[in-house]
Amino acid sequence: KVNGIRLHRGEKNVESLLTRICDFFKLTQQRRLIVELASRILSIASDGWILTGRYWSITVGAAFVVAVRSFHYIVDMESLTRMLAVSAAGIEQKAVEIKRLLLSVLRLLPWGKSVDMRNVHLHLHFVVDFWDMLAPLAPELRRRQQKELAEGDGAQALRDDDDDDDDDDD
Repeated sequence: KVNGIRLHRGEKNVESLLTRICDFFKLTQQRRLIVELASRILSIASDGWILTGRYWSITVGAAFVVAVRSFHYIVDMESLTRMLAVSAAGIEQKAVEIKRLLLSVLRLLPWGKSVDMRNVHLHLHFVVDFWDMLAPLAPELRRRQQKELAEGDGAQALRDDDDDDDDDDD
C-alpha cells in the first residue's frame, strides 16, 4: 500500500523478483526451473490463502527457499533476508505455511503417510505438476479419508467390545 493505493503484483513482478534473487545468489544452473517452480508455488500459495497479507516479498522469498530446497541447494537465509530487507523469521514462517499446505494435499494420497515436514520438498515437483488435478479432488479425497477413518474406528470399537466380552467369560 502506497499513499492509500494498493499495488497489484502480477506474474511479471514475481518473475522479476525471483530473477533478481537468483542473480544475487549467482544461480546459473537450473535458474529457469527454479523461477518457474517458485512462481508455481506462489500460485498454489495463493489458492491456499497464504499469499494474502502485507508482506508480499516474504512470501516470494519463502517460495524461493522451498523451490531451491527441492533442487537440493542450501540457501543462506541471512543473505536472502538482507537482500529483501525482511526478517528471517517471516520467511521461515511462510515457508512452513507453504509446506503445510503441500503436505495437507500429499497426505490425502495413498502413499501420503510417508510424507512429513522433513521430506515434503522431495515430493514438491509432483504436487506442482499435478496441482490442477489435485486441487479440485482434495475435498473429495479428504471426505473419503475421513469416512475410512470413521469406519476403521467403528470396526476397532467393535473389536474392543468383543475383547471385553471375552474377558467376562473367564
